[in-house]
Amino acid sequence: MKYTDLLVNKNESLSQAMNKIDKGGKKIVFVETEMRLVGALSDGDIRRFLLRGGKLDSLVSEAMNTTPKFLFDTQCSGAINYMLSNKIDAVPVVDENLRVRDVVCLNRTLCGQNRRLQRQ
Repeated sequence: MKYTDLLVNKNESLSQAMNKIDKGGKKIVFVETEMRLVGALSDGDIRRFLLRGGKLDSLVSEAMNTTPKFLFDTQCSGAINYMLSNKIDAVPVVDENLRVRDVVCLNRTLCGQNRRLQRQ
């Protein structure tokens, strides 16, 4: 899996995002616009949006969490503890311009090791 499989654009439909969430198997995708992290969208965010009357053809930007958790690439060594303390299974790693450089997943990857998800 490439970490880019867990990225969506804020102008994609919720239906498209749900397909990525399903294929990625992480229950979450991270939202970019102009190559910068702007949000996160979990299956729970979508469910709550739909229960409030939202539609599947709505844009990701209408349902996303606009304050996503993330780590800067210099903080990568603390990723496991960060995810455990925040009760999350995946966290994007960004550069100083908030461009996503990687995604670390609690159950599959460790920062700085060969099992880390890489852009291919």
